Amino acid sequence: MAPRATKAARAARTSAARAARVARQAPQPSPPPPAPAPPTPPAPAPPAPPRTPRGERGARRDVPCLGCVRSLLAGRSDGSCYDSTRGGRCFRCSSGHTCASLPAGTLPVVRLLFEAQENAAPASRMRALRAAVRVCLEAHLGAEEEQEEEAEEEEEEQEEEEDELVARRARIVRLLTELVGLLVR
Repeated sequence: MAPRATKAARAARTSAARAARVARQAPQPSPPPPAPAPPTPPAPAPPAPPRTPRGERGARRDVPCLGCVRSLLAGRSDGSCYDSTRGGRCFRCSSGHTCASLPAGTLPVVRLLFEAQENAAPASRMRALRAAVRVCLEAHLGAEEEQEEEAEEEEEEQEEEEDELVARRARIVRLLTELVGLLVR
């Protein structure tokens, strides 16, 4: 029985040696990775420059535009009109409004209103000047509207005359064709 025990012992040793080799060749489990550090808050972004379609406010204009005067009359602003760094409109109108020039006849009254405002005139004087500016604007703008209406009427009359002239020419051509037809027969 000894040979069997020896054989069994040899087989056990061989198995143990194989297991030891396999264990040496097998990768050893790596230690767990260190815990991640807590995230640091991101640095605050620098403030963005103001995004405005108007650009920067330029120098004050000597003659305000019609929109700025209307803004003054409505009480929405002090009526100051400034150049814009973008385009030919004033600063207030460059955000999308039409920047129309002030009618020439209203300028003296508008300047009186600005002087009264700068000198802190009494409220009754300011009301009277505002009313005067409104009357001047309505008179000048009303006259411009009338001129536009008259120009439109003249254009319509010219179109009617042109249509009549075209109709006459067509009639003359028709008559001449008939005349030529009669002469050729």
